[in-house]
Amino acid sequence: MRLTYLWSPKSTVVETAVHTLLGVLYAAWRRPDVLHLHAVGPGLLAPLARLLGLRVVLTHHGPDYERSKWGPVSKGLLRIGEQLGVRFSNHPIVVSPMLQDRVEKRYGVDATLIPNGAPASLPTTSQRCLDKFGLTPERYVLCVSRIDP
Repeated sequence: MRLTYLWSPKSTVVETAVHTLLGVLYAAWRRPDVLHLHAVGPGLLAPLARLLGLRVVLTHHGPDYERSKWGPVSKGLLRIGEQLGVRFSNHPIVVSPMLQDRVEKRYGVDATLIPNGAPASLPTTSQRCLDKFGLTPERYVLCVSRIDP
């Protein structure tokens, strides 16, 4: 695997679209085994990638069009990106059973489920670890997350 940095404008309006377009064009020139698109926004370019002969995998991380930070036009484009990404990728991936069910019902596509994160494990029995953080056995919850507006 090789990491390649591509230019994109520093503008919240067009940065992702331009960067994804340049990435697809670069991939068409370099001919990778697989082009992996992350999220439904970049899914807008899955048809172009396929037309250029690329093998495409799309990971659907969630219905971005349901987030309040997007206006009506952006939400519409994200919905279209979901449709195009799921339908034109060689293989869609989803990160939750809810998304897997949604993709199956909406598009009749059996997406592969690859959940984010690590499996839940049993509470620690290490008293030293519990003492370090001032925890009582079986009386704490650890939540690691990101908050998206």
